Parts: sequence; structure tokens; C-alpha cells
Amino acid sequence: MNDTANQVPSNPNDASVPNRKVVLLGASNVVIAWRTIFALIRTRVASPVEIWGAFGHGRSYGVRSRVLGRALPGITECGLWQSLERSRSGDISAIITDLGNDLMYSLDVRQIMDWVTWCVEHLRARNTAIVVTRLPIASVRALSPSRFRLMRSLLFPRSQMSLAIAIGLAEELDAQVVELAAAFGIPAVETKPEWYGFDPIHILSRERKSAWSEILGYCLTPGAGDASSQRQPRCPTLWRLAPERRWLLGVEQTRAQPACVMDDGTQIHLF
Repeated sequence: MNDTANQVPSNPNDASVPNRKVVLLGASNVVIAWRTIFALIRTRVASPVEIWGAFGHGRSYGVRSRVLGRALPGITECGLWQSLERSRSGDISAIITDLGNDLMYSLDVRQIMDWVTWCVEHLRARNTAIVVTRLPIASVRALSPSRFRLMRSLLFPRSQMSLAIAIGLAEELDAQVVELAAAFGIPAVETKPEWYGFDPIHILSRERKSAWSEILGYCLTPGAGDASSQRQPRCPTLWRLAPERRWLLGVEQTRAQPACVMDDGTQIHLF
């Protein structure tokens, strides 16, 4: 699956070589808001920029996850970390989000926090400006048992978790996320009830720009990039970009990264 059509610029003094990286760690909220996130990054970071992503529907922070025949390695197990270590130096910002997914895989809070802490420590080693999002506790608490069972069957069909247990674990995990953020001195962005609707964990389409503007604003200064829509390259479609490693119907596939290099030198690395 190696694609040699787009090559990384090799001259480090070239103005088209990115010296700013944005790392996105998460699951389906990143996927469904990709165009919004990409546009917001472009208005905050002078092009070119490197976007490093470990996300995907149902993505786990520590174990292989599978959705509709596609499997991805856990975020802590993927190739992002080794590749990031080998990459050029430069300013790095990182968003850590979608932390509640692993609860629905019946993984305990301590294990999830070990993975999140591992990510924070490795990012801090590169002097990264980190932002972590809290769990949508108010949205989850507002669920009725019938709506919870419906959403569980749609989003996590193998889970048999009850609503009461889900709320208790979500509250415990959220409290520990707040403690972790305080210990490392990083922002923990509180998710707002108005960001969510019938679906208690995915941000509404009408709220995505506002929500992600707030999240990204903690590590990326607004107005630093190119706000001109005429000058911005078109946002690449995610489904056309393959990550470094995945399994489709049990068959492992690999692809050299970056998955995309745009005309202005912007790079997208997926893991």
C-alpha cells in the first residue's frame, strides 16, 4: 500500500518544510469533526503544518479496536511515538480526547489512566503544549435507561454495561483526568452540555466549530495562520488516507507516512 506520489520535502531550510506539529489523539469525535478541526488548525498555524493523528471510530488508547471489519492498534501501541521521536524538532501542540471509549470495552479506570499518563509523559518529553478534554458527564447523566441501551447497541454492540455502572465509571475517570491535568499543569477542557444532543458522546454538527475552537484555543493561538479560504488547500478526505498500520477483515495493511503531503508542504501523518 505504499504510495510514493507525495514525497516529504527534504531541505530543512525550505520554507515549505513544516516546523509546527499538531498531534490529535482520540476516536470518533475527531473523525466526524475532521474538516472543522483541519480548517481551525489552518487559521491558527501559519502553513505549512504537520498534523499527526492517532484516532478512528471506536479507537482505544491501549488495545486493538475493531469497527465494521477495520481494526487499529491501541494509541499507545501505534507507530506515532517512534515516528515522532525521529522527526524534526519544532513546536508541538497536542489534543488528547475521547477518553471514555475504553470504559465501554470493560477496561478499568486505572488501566485507562495509565495509558493516558503514558501519552502525556511522552508528549511532555518533546516540550509539547497539551490539552486534554474531560468526559461529557452531564450528557451521560441525562440518559434514560432505554436511550442508553439504544446508544450502547449502536456504538458498542458487544458491551453489556448498565447505565448506572457507566455513569459511575465515567465520573471516576473524569475526576482522575482532572487530577492528572492538575498534576502536569495542563488544561482539562470541560465539555459543555449544549455540545451534545440525542447522542450523548458525539458533539453535534452545529456545535463542532464552537467546541473545537474552544479546545484548540488552549494550545493554538487564534489568528496566527491563514484565514483566507482562497489560499487554503482543500481538506483531504480521511477515508482516502490510510494509516501506517491497520487490519481490514483480518488482513494487515501498512502504509508509509505521511499519508498526504499538500501543495503548500502541509503533511498529514496517520497511525
